[in-house]
Amino acid sequence: MPALPGRAAPQSGGRIPRLIGMWFLVRWPRFAMKEEGGPEVRRLVIDESVSDQAVHEFTKRHFAKLRWTGAILIREQHPGIPDSEILRHLLRPEDVLLTSDRQLHNAALKKKATSFLVEPDGRFSRDWYKGAKPVTVLQSAPKTELKDWYHPPKSDVRPFLLPDSEKARKTLSTKRRRIRNHFGGLQNIRELAVTVSRSRGLIGIHVKASSTGQQKAIRASESYIREADEESGIAALCHALILIVQLMLESVPVKLFYDEETIPNPSGVRDPLFGLLLTEVKQVVPVACVKGPYLEELRRKLANLTVRPGNEVVVGDIHSLRAKIPPVLSGRVSQSEKESVEVDRNTDRGALLHAGRVFLGLATKLEEVEQIALIGSMATEKKNPKDIDFLVTVKPGADLRRLAKARRRLSGEIARGRLGADVFVVEGGNYLGRTCRFTDPWPRRECLVNRLACCTEREFLCDTSSNFRLAPELIVDPPIVLFPEFRARIPVPNDVIAMFCR
Repeated sequence: MPALPGRAAPQSGGRIPRLIGMWFLVRWPRFAMKEEGGPEVRRLVIDESVSDQAVHEFTKRHFAKLRWTGAILIREQHPGIPDSEILRHLLRPEDVLLTSDRQLHNAALKKKATSFLVEPDGRFSRDWYKGAKPVTVLQSAPKTELKDWYHPPKSDVRPFLLPDSEKARKTLSTKRRRIRNHFGGLQNIRELAVTVSRSRGLIGIHVKASSTGQQKAIRASESYIREADEESGIAALCHALILIVQLMLESVPVKLFYDEETIPNPSGVRDPLFGLLLTEVKQVVPVACVKGPYLEELRRKLANLTVRPGNEVVVGDIHSLRAKIPPVLSGRVSQSEKESVEVDRNTDRGALLHAGRVFLGLATKLEEVEQIALIGSMATEKKNPKDIDFLVTVKPGADLRRLAKARRRLSGEIARGRLGADVFVVEGGNYLGRTCRFTDPWPRRECLVNRLACCTEREFLCDTSSNFRLAPELIVDPPIVLFPEFRARIPVPNDVIAMFCR
């Protein structure tokens, strides 16, 4: 650069560059490196909300500038950790946080730490985000230790209760995060007050969460569901507990305030789905409610939504939800309830169930058997059925000799009047017939009278095509599957659960 008239040319090590360098170190203290004693111990703390692509782009842009010595990937090292625990245990003033959570970003800046917010357009911002309340770190909360895993215990039921739409799942995730961050973790939530009411096919659910300490209680969630189920009072109770499970709050005690005018007493409900939900939620105390500020507010809101439905109302289908839940879960009850069901062998139904249990124990040990289902009247609550029917799927080309022997043992175990049993055989999705009831498979007069015929191509198989055939939908989707895993698409009788689910 040429010298200006009357002035000397600036030197590269002059005063101005030194001032610029000092300004940079003062303005960006987190980027400074110690010259003596080695570099500062710096870490990049990557929040769970940040995608792998954003991490790659960030490190490509800022690695040379930040020069960190390590990274903490929360998704792998501390999954499910609340934001308050990140601020308390993981993020130090000299560390760098990368997050897409605006509240956590503002809380990190408030803590005087370096934080980069991943914007929706992919940019990285270090500025305070207006309108996002910083995460609160409760000073009164008890001291905690850093854990490797923060997610609640795995639930077998929750995956089947989550909504199908990605937008609804994201809304639930946002609610869960807001509740957890407000209280600094589930361990700081003392109780949930759930108010549920119903009006003209609309169900309203209000959830309030209170703290174990001095943290203010919050409205955790509000839901309004249009349910066409005829027994929508029971459906309302189910939806209330479903919301608790969806929010991952089943470990928190629940007081269930139900509108006595429109909702039945939960203590008297004998619904399989409701019973299953009761086993999921830690503690549910039903409280009959006829008035109160939250109930009256809920009633007014339902009345307004009945006249002017808005975007708040979602369509519920409790029947479809029941069908989604596997049989082993839909029929599951508490151990005490199982033990309280006594199946009397001296009744028609009891004799058939006891014999069916013997057959199931034999048939499940056969290599040629792929699936065993219970069909017919025994899959219902019928008190005096005439027989017990099993639908057995076998491997292609399987020898039916041992299965026919198990079926004869089934008939021998019944030994009560004119009660009978049948084992229908399915192979490759096609109905073949039923197993022969005799020790030696050859045509008999009894078979001709009943329009049955021995299969000439397969021993111990009785061809029923001239008499009757099973419906295709029954073959594809049996009402109650017992083996290899228990699942059902209908409410399962308690005695069936007691005999086949122990």
